[in-house]
Amino acid sequence: MAEKYRAVRGEYVILGKQPDGDSIRFRAEDVNLFKHLPGGGHVKITPADQTVQLRFQGIDAPELHYRGESQPFGRQARDVLLNEMNFGLVTYSGLMVTNVQREVHGAVLVRQAEQHGRPISYLLWESDANGLNDGDMVDVGPDLLKPTINHLMLERGMAYPLFYTSMPTEHIQVFRATAKTARDNEIGMWPQDVTKLFELVTEESIGPDGQLLFPKLFRRCTDYLHDIDHENFVGSLTEWMQAHQQNDPVRVSGAAQVPFSSLIEQQGSTVRLKGDPLDMVFVGD
Repeated sequence: MAEKYRAVRGEYVILGKQPDGDSIRFRAEDVNLFKHLPGGGHVKITPADQTVQLRFQGIDAPELHYRGESQPFGRQARDVLLNEMNFGLVTYSGLMVTNVQREVHGAVLVRQAEQHGRPISYLLWESDANGLNDGDMVDVGPDLLKPTINHLMLERGMAYPLFYTSMPTEHIQVFRATAKTARDNEIGMWPQDVTKLFELVTEESIGPDGQLLFPKLFRRCTDYLHDIDHENFVGSLTEWMQAHQQNDPVRVSGAAQVPFSSLIEQQGSTVRLKGDPLDMVFVGD
């Protein structure tokens, strides 16, 4: 059964912002539409410019600026996203957008907000939002998923899938199949992915010139290495995840849920992830 999402029309905003491959700001034509979402949650609206930070449903692009660290393909994922969204020539100072050629309008399909106040969204170009009225409650099935920018980033091999139990099962199936096709055909980032087995010595091991891995795992590794570097922790990555409540419950291929740390093995500097990120569904969100 298709799930109902609210259509919210507006403008994608990057000027003066730091977008990445799965993160962009959005100014709704009617911000009140973010109130009382069907799936719940509170949307955080920035008072200065009335924008919200979107959370892209179902994808996780390589990090560009997580705690000052980045991954291989972080810049490429951002550049592909902004190019496909048709912003035209974009200039930067560091990671901050200082000039953009074109305004880009469209619509987001939103059911709920996550804990940080970001609406969990499917993004549509303006041309694909034709026929959607502001505030419409829309049945989102496969036919409406495939024109989304989220889906495109998976097709281009510029994002990993990231699934939560809050995402409808039918949507997960569509995104999983698209990600598998991209991986099987070695599109985009996939030839460099070493998530299953990698070396973790320093941040450079997984930094922009290092190994590429599932961003959710990269974030755990980065936090762990920061604590090791600042002598705030001694032990393995698994032990750190258990001690720091960074241990999301996850289901793999429909099995009973287990702690994320139980899927990670570490011997010396070698880390192995047991299980395929394409088959993982994290509980909650």
